[in-house]
Amino acid sequence: AGSVAMKHLIERCEQLNVRTRFDHRVISLVKDSADNIVGVSAVSFGEQMYIRARGGVIISAGGFSFNPDMVANYAPQLPSSAVALGIPNNDGDAIGLGISSGAALSAMNGVIATASFYPPGKLIKGIVVNRSGRRFVNEDAYHGRTADFLMGQADASAFLILDAETFEYSENPELNNNLIDGWETIEDMEAALKLPAGSLVDTLNEYNRFASDGEDPLFHKNNKWVQPLDKPPYAAFDISYDKLSYMFLTLGGVKADCEAQVINQHGTPISGLYAAGACVPTVPQDGKGYASGLSLGPGSYYGRIAGRNAASAIQN
Repeated sequence: AGSVAMKHLIERCEQLNVRTRFDHRVISLVKDSADNIVGVSAVSFGEQMYIRARGGVIISAGGFSFNPDMVANYAPQLPSSAVALGIPNNDGDAIGLGISSGAALSAMNGVIATASFYPPGKLIKGIVVNRSGRRFVNEDAYHGRTADFLMGQADASAFLILDAETFEYSENPELNNNLIDGWETIEDMEAALKLPAGSLVDTLNEYNRFASDGEDPLFHKNNKWVQPLDKPPYAAFDISYDKLSYMFLTLGGVKADCEAQVINQHGTPISGLYAAGACVPTVPQDGKGYASGLSLGPGSYYGRIAGRNAASAIQN
């Protein structure tokens, strides 16, 4: 869907005769004697060059999902089985340029991982339990929020528990949402999943007691998705990180203010340097606070702010 926006942006750039240089890799920012960012050094097919900025420099080159070293350093909580989502150029270079100029960083441990166990929506009527046989999230949460809570469970493991009335196969086979097995009793399922004795029995009894009235006082799942799980046979899907196909994005980056100016480690703007997009943390700064599209609004809004301010800067 991004190509739709890019088509119009490119057409507008062509109408305005915006100069572009492709196949150029920016390797450093250039400062003057007063520590203003005045341009960049770039390499193209082995040739190094310096490009002066009339007003300011904007860095806007994605997060660091495709930089394994940065992910391991800043987001060690992310299970190694999660796969980066995006394009290979999301390698943290923009953030590295910011760091080289003294930029402060923010929310660098923020990641959004996702692998929805639904559709069909019918599966939301099941419950998700960890290896202790306990629920830890409302099952109707946004799938990225569920994945973030699951990340904090032992071994990043969990099971989706269903009964005969809520059972259905996933509509997305690419997620590898594989059925473990089916059982006639909860006790048999609990034993087969190697959960602590009595844990799943207690969890389901407690859940069913309130679900009969359409309520979930523990996690407040919407009553649309609440019904007792008491119709055998029972089934379980393994939705652990090493089983389901989880993909992730990074949410952290260089700190910027409301004028899209990059902030240094002393809390003041770096003259001539602006940033926007996924190399800057904005509204969603962790997986629990993210939802689809929450990068698009800030990216376009602050991109426009950065462009206006950099174009109107007069230091150079």
